[in-house]
Amino acid sequence: MKFLREKLRSFAIGVLRRVGRAPETRGIAAATLEGLLHTADDLRDLANRPVRDYPELGGPRTAQRVSMRGDCVLISARFRSGSTLLWNLFRHVEGVTAYFEPFHPRLRLPRESRGGAIDATHRHVDDYWREYDAIGNIDRIYRVEWHSERLFLDARRHEPEIKSYLETLIGRAPGRPVLQFNRADFRLPWLARAFPNASIVHLYRHPRDQWLSFLKDWKAFPPDGDLATFFADHDHYSIREWVEDLNPSFPFLDWSQCRHPYAMHYLLWKLSYLFGQRYAHFAVSYERLIGSPRAEIERLFAAIGVENADIEALSRLVEPQPRDKWRAYADEDWFREQESRCEEILCDALGASAREFRAATTLDRR
Repeated sequence: MKFLREKLRSFAIGVLRRVGRAPETRGIAAATLEGLLHTADDLRDLANRPVRDYPELGGPRTAQRVSMRGDCVLISARFRSGSTLLWNLFRHVEGVTAYFEPFHPRLRLPRESRGGAIDATHRHVDDYWREYDAIGNIDRIYRVEWHSERLFLDARRHEPEIKSYLETLIGRAPGRPVLQFNRADFRLPWLARAFPNASIVHLYRHPRDQWLSFLKDWKAFPPDGDLATFFADHDHYSIREWVEDLNPSFPFLDWSQCRHPYAMHYLLWKLSYLFGQRYAHFAVSYERLIGSPRAEIERLFAAIGVENADIEALSRLVEPQPRDKWRAYADEDWFREQESRCEEILCDALGASAREFRAATTLDRR
């Protein structure tokens, strides 16, 4: 019965999503929400004021809520950007409880069914899930659709289930809570408002090397590979699924404008980078972390107030990695052509001149 219910639910959600993507439906929704959102803005400053005529009425207990804690750290990163490495560094700090990917689909399963396989590229990791063991029946409060639906959440969205779930993780952590996400970059506006005192850390990696890591076996999908082959055999990190969910909010994520899937990868990467620049309190470059682990760990921990960590021991968990592997895939002209077209798409979509846009968002490649 449970399997049948999930199948029927997935079918119903699929129908609603297809209807929701229709221009007519989106127009109705936009017209409806416009008035509601403006009204919400008008009332926001008044919402927490007491009613003076009735002082006995209960007021908000905001300060007591788990979401108001100031010691929480939220890490946002794309897949294959070194996020597991950064999570593992926090995991080795005494007094820290570091959760691996709170939106990971394996969390829908009971502990014994999640599997113990470790990605060979995740060095010095022997398990992903033990921090969740202190939270009984995590599979009952986690919703599997969170890993692939509603990937964009603006600040005004009302998401009580997601907030309650994350508050449970934070509140049950026996120490300082750190949550490492690979599915939160476009949810940062909502997270920043839902957890206003948390420290948000954005980790990013050079998009060309990240692309090769996405492919796993990059030699099997050359620069002239087609989309059908990519979707069938090489979309290991669900780019197609992400685009399907995000397109209604970001219409420029359009496969018809991408001659190669690297272009869509780059659009997602750059948009993620912009969200990180806008909403994170601290940014970490994967290349700098690998190249100067001690200095970068010290810089990060000083910024977010992690004290008494053994920086020397933590830096030994960071192993040297080759850089610029992308040169074996295609020459620089090929990558630049793809990226330049994407930058034009972003400039047009976001309403900035190319010069202003580059000046505001140029990646620090040091």
